[in-house]
Amino acid sequence: MAVLTIGLSCYDQFFFIPDYPVEDHKIFSTEFLESGGGPCGNASYLLGLWGINVYHITSLKNDIYGTYIISELNSVNVNIEYSIINHDQITPLSTILINEKNKSRTIITNKSNKTKKICNSDRNRLQLLIDKLNKDKGVHIILIDGHEYELSEFIIPKISNKIVVMDAGNLRESNLKLAKYTDYFIASEHFAQDLINEKNMLLRKNQILALKMIEEISAPENTPIITLGEYGVISLENKEICHYSAYDCVPVDTTGAGDIFHGAFVFGLCQKWDLERVIYFSNLASAISIEKKGVRHILPSLAEVQNSKLSLKPQLK
Repeated sequence: MAVLTIGLSCYDQFFFIPDYPVEDHKIFSTEFLESGGGPCGNASYLLGLWGINVYHITSLKNDIYGTYIISELNSVNVNIEYSIINHDQITPLSTILINEKNKSRTIITNKSNKTKKICNSDRNRLQLLIDKLNKDKGVHIILIDGHEYELSEFIIPKISNKIVVMDAGNLRESNLKLAKYTDYFIASEHFAQDLINEKNMLLRKNQILALKMIEEISAPENTPIITLGEYGVISLENKEICHYSAYDCVPVDTTGAGDIFHGAFVFGLCQKWDLERVIYFSNLASAISIEKKGVRHILPSLAEVQNSKLSLKPQLK
């Protein structure tokens, strides 16, 4: 069994600021951090850190930023040899503003929005990986975020035994198109709001509507899931809404909360845990991480999550 993460890797720069900047004014950060990032990039890093056999499929330019990202992933044994890395690509860059007043984060990312063309040599390399995985009788887990649509479309249908997990942070056409492959479509609150054009995701009627819409566009016998931040997670299981409480923590920087949740979710699937255990474990890993600044700098070890003393918040009424 192996894990594939197919999606965005980027170079993150974190600026911690006293308050959100006023337009046309100058402001200085109180602290600065930098590291690799991206939804699938961070998830693959966490999985590598926790000892999972993971292949990360992304596209990067072989510039100083791409080289840094590769080195960082290699440091935790993430296999990136099947990624597309050349001068024709763009290494995505993200500026992250963390408002120290209310702990919100605003992310500005520069990435290629052009349709990606996969050349024959890259197709042949990817096919080698596909053939290798198909020789393994185990079930492989694929995490996607929609940012590498063409790579996802090329790879996913060719993998015989698989479970596909979607990190749907924002409502994009690529996420909707890839939903047909997805066994666990994990939507953020923002995604769900935009999907049903409603803001209040604590209303049961809105939760039902969003979960059912996700269920309809996903693979047969899928499980739709929506993350609600401090209000926990909801899912649709056997036609019933299930609620999983968040853990009580003191947020400092919420930047990588979703990425860590999805990485931990995949880890739980690798252990063949039941869904309840997977979600609570993912909630806990995410809660631990947002109590510190940054993402990869502060990722919890597996032992830290297993031995955490954080307590659950009350159930939603």
